[in-house]
Amino acid sequence: MTDEPGSNNEQSDAGTGDPEALAAAIRLHQDGRMEEANVAYRALLTNHPEDAGALSALGVALRAQGRGGEALEVLARGAGLHPGDAGNADAAIANYREVLQLQPAYLGAAINLALGLNGAGLNREAAEVCTKALVLHPMQAALHTNHGVAHWYLGEHRAAAACYRRSLALQPEDAQTLYNLGLALEALGEHKEAGEHLRRAVEISPKSADFLSGYGQSLVSLGDIPSAVEAFKFALAEDPDNLDAHLGMARANLLSGHLTAGFEEYAWHRQRGVNAAPDLPGPAWDGSDPAGKTILVYGEQGLGDTIQNSRYIPLLEARGARVILSCHKSLMRLFGTLAGGAEIIDQDTPVPDYDAHVPIKDFPRLFETALDTIPADCPYLSPPEGKEFTSPKHIFRTGIVWSGSARHQKNWIRSMALDDLAPLFNIPSLIVFSLQTGGAAKDAGSSEFGHLLRDLGADLTDFAHTTDVLRQLDLLITADTAIAHLAGALALPVWVLLPFAPDWRWMLRRADSPWYPTMRLFRQPAEGDWAGAIDNVTKALAEAAAEKVRSADEEE
Repeated sequence: MTDEPGSNNEQSDAGTGDPEALAAAIRLHQDGRMEEANVAYRALLTNHPEDAGALSALGVALRAQGRGGEALEVLARGAGLHPGDAGNADAAIANYREVLQLQPAYLGAAINLALGLNGAGLNREAAEVCTKALVLHPMQAALHTNHGVAHWYLGEHRAAAACYRRSLALQPEDAQTLYNLGLALEALGEHKEAGEHLRRAVEISPKSADFLSGYGQSLVSLGDIPSAVEAFKFALAEDPDNLDAHLGMARANLLSGHLTAGFEEYAWHRQRGVNAAPDLPGPAWDGSDPAGKTILVYGEQGLGDTIQNSRYIPLLEARGARVILSCHKSLMRLFGTLAGGAEIIDQDTPVPDYDAHVPIKDFPRLFETALDTIPADCPYLSPPEGKEFTSPKHIFRTGIVWSGSARHQKNWIRSMALDDLAPLFNIPSLIVFSLQTGGAAKDAGSSEFGHLLRDLGADLTDFAHTTDVLRQLDLLITADTAIAHLAGALALPVWVLLPFAPDWRWMLRRADSPWYPTMRLFRQPAEGDWAGAIDNVTKALAEAAAEKVRSADEEE
């Protein structure tokens, strides 16, 4: 199980058929010899009564002959087949559709069609099926749950949560729906309420590894690491290969500073299939002696992860390896400043010959990184020479970034609105530069504070351009996104605003980062409390700006 919601359904097992006999019957059908086709379909079903294809074809034939009652009975039999069975899924879904066309009020067909469509990835259609069925069956908890599952897979977590709440109003002790609601709330950053629902699911089904691991994740988000670890241990006792429990244990260890154990558990993430590694020939580098070998290093996750872990490239070269670094084109000029002689190539181009390959995300594990052995000798990247800003000495130059990439799974949790940063604009002697890129950059034009910004986002064509800007600022204030790693890697002053449940690398209850000595962390005091975090930033920024003014006065 991989941290996904489950559905409520009605279903039975599917049987096997006779493909040759079915093909012969279909030929009769296509030739217009309907009675002969019907006889052939029924003969096949005598020996294979659960053949989904034969049931579907017979139902269609009967319907074409105007025998709607018989057609409905046959199609309903087909619709009882397990929609998740790989061999019959398409036929079963087709049968459910036929049944609902003949009898739109058929509840079982609606539930199973939604289930089958969700399983086939046709989630928008599944949501539509549930919407129509709920007009006729508003008190059916299973429909509400399947409706929620459809919205979950569409990334519409708030809508999913609303559906699950309706289901639980009808069946408040349904453990699966409690679990589903907990997952949706956890994804929305509502960790306290998520934990309450997940705890209740565990109370009802205490041996469910999925429920236990989901509850553990909510405990991690709330900062209760010891209780979370216990939940993950119970989950793994029930299911030693439970992916969510292993990844939850990784997150708990990393947040609490037990990096070596955390990175070992995190290796399980490959089984999730998200950010899947490219299909590369040859062996993976396993940390053994690389001397004399050419190692292909590639990024598989976010650009920030790649910047953070590029610090290991010179260490690999120091062990005698020749390194080829395959990365996003926006990073190529920047990584040309790494110490050593790594060959930097565009990830979208063919790779030269190599002896072994390794994702850059694996470096902390392969180098056996512990909290006290993090290679934090910054800067390990260098800015290019470029155009200088000009401003009076009394001006404190601050860059801001308020949102990460919209493609990030939890971007709405780690990001804020530009208007949330309003208190910063009340500080005298401050000039603010927007380094925001992507879709959120348009906020600078619509905000009431936009006229106070110098918008540089459009000029940041790659990370080398961005470093040129950063080196001329007194400070960068940013959400948890790639530019935070860039400023830290350049050993430039950077303050990072973090959500209440932060990414693993920022650990818990620390104001500093062992990865970046020039970084300062400002955390939400409570779930969603950007105002509290920004108030702390504003006070610290006012002091820093005032100090620069004092220093400038003393120089005059």
